[in-house]
Amino acid sequence: MKLDLLAIAAHPDDVELTCGGTLLKAAELGYKTGILDLTAGEMGTRGTPETRLKEAGRAARILRVTHRENLRLPDARLEVNEEYKLAIAGRIRALKPRTVILPYWEGRHPDHYIAARLGYEGCFLAD
Repeated sequence: MKLDLLAIAAHPDDVELTCGGTLLKAAELGYKTGILDLTAGEMGTRGTPETRLKEAGRAARILRVTHRENLRLPDARLEVNEEYKLAIAGRIRALKPRTVILPYWEGRHPDHYIAARLGYEGCFLAD
C-alpha cells in the first residue's frame, strides 16, 4: 500500500485530537491517509480497550482514512527499544507513506513523547 500521509500516535484518539482535521482535509483532497496507533490504551481510565478500538474504527471512517491499525504495544509502558522501533519501521515500509506526522516530542504523558521518538527512529530505520 502507498499512503500519502501517515499519522503515528501512542493511543487510539490521540490522532483525532491532534491532527484529525489535517487527515480529513487531505482525504477530501484525494490523498490516501492512514493512522498507526501504538497501543490500545488499556491503561486509560475511560472505557475498555475494546471500546476504544471500536471508537477508533468509527473515527477512521469519519476521517476517511484509507488504513488504520494498532500495534498493541503495552500502554503506559512504551520505551525506546529495538523491538518497538523495528515493528514501526516494518509498518512504515509496508505502508510506504510519503509524509509521516508524529506527536510533539515534549509533554506530560511519557507515551506521547516516547511515541514521537519511536516514530522518528522507525522512519529512519525504514528508509
